[in-house]
Amino acid sequence: MRRMLKYLLPGLFFFCWGKSIAQKSFSVTLIIPKEWDKKQVVFSYDNGIDVVAIPPSTFINNKALVSGIYYSKYVAVIATYIDYPFIHDSFFFIKEKPAIIAFFSFQPSKHIFDSCSLENAIEFKEENERLQKYDSTERRRCEEFESVNLKKVYEGDEHLRDEYNKIRTDKLEKDMEFIRLNPTAYYLFWYFKRNIAPLYTENFETVWRTFNSSFPDSFKNSVEGQRLSILLSGRINTTKHHTAPDFTTADINRNRIALKDYYDKSYVLLVFWASWCAPCMQEMPVLKSFRKKYSKNDLVMIFFSSDKDSVKYRSTLINNHMMDWINVPRDKETYYRYGYKNYIPQVYLIDNKGQIVYSRNEENDIDLVKLRRLLTKRLPL
Repeated sequence: MRRMLKYLLPGLFFFCWGKSIAQKSFSVTLIIPKEWDKKQVVFSYDNGIDVVAIPPSTFINNKALVSGIYYSKYVAVIATYIDYPFIHDSFFFIKEKPAIIAFFSFQPSKHIFDSCSLENAIEFKEENERLQKYDSTERRRCEEFESVNLKKVYEGDEHLRDEYNKIRTDKLEKDMEFIRLNPTAYYLFWYFKRNIAPLYTENFETVWRTFNSSFPDSFKNSVEGQRLSILLSGRINTTKHHTAPDFTTADINRNRIALKDYYDKSYVLLVFWASWCAPCMQEMPVLKSFRKKYSKNDLVMIFFSSDKDSVKYRSTLINNHMMDWINVPRDKETYYRYGYKNYIPQVYLIDNKGQIVYSRNEENDIDLVKLRRLLTKRLPL
């Protein structure tokens, strides 16, 4: 299957980690059948700080040699089979010894990665099977719902989306229950980081308590544990009446942008979006109307894009006349500080004291009507 209190956590400013944390090197050879469609089967790896895509061009004669740096206990090699609207992942964990992962299955299916040989790589099959046995009822309900309705959910059916969120939440809560019973298993810590923290949106404090009270300090104080702490803090601290997480970044023209520079001066509207996101583009006329109505001194608008294709991103800005506000490309650090929500667009309004006074997710403000009213009240012309 796929996808309040304020906590101030010390020592989590990971943008300068490269100077102090331990780095280890890895290499892995991936071998795939020549019949595989490289648009349908894709690979990436999790190095403890980020998930790095492995371009299809890396494969020469169906073999790819991948090497890099990692900061976690293992490098997780992620094999993904895309069968829209379904995405099937398998995970392989390696360390510093050169590894080989060779696949043999020729028929595309959700079991495409089951037939393989491993050298210096493991799958944590026992832990995963125990988890699947524990959440079998909830997992089955989720899979049955997805098999019939997932495409409609992706196409925007709100009723089915709400039903799906409830079914998925039940499964994630069962998974957290199992994790609390088995907190020292690294695979479950990694599973929590990948599959629960980004997806569980019912009660962020439940996720925080599971992380903070269940896992050993060796996991929580690791590089990936600290990064996860930032994400979970961002989930909690980006609700209304909290001080907005601070950030310093660079815009598309490499100008320095710091949130604190606007304190006591301006309101700040933060928008997390992408050019490929249809709902994001659909609401641009409304956001443009805000820019036209309010001066740049009264309302600073900062747009954080998650676009990977920089050429398409820039052309979207130009072709859609979106250069009249601050554009920030691919700032993953700020995304993490704001909780790295697994859905966009995300919109926040921050007052001139640095307090969050509007969170679109909390307001369930689909058409930005509530935001328009709040701006009219807060920034009278």
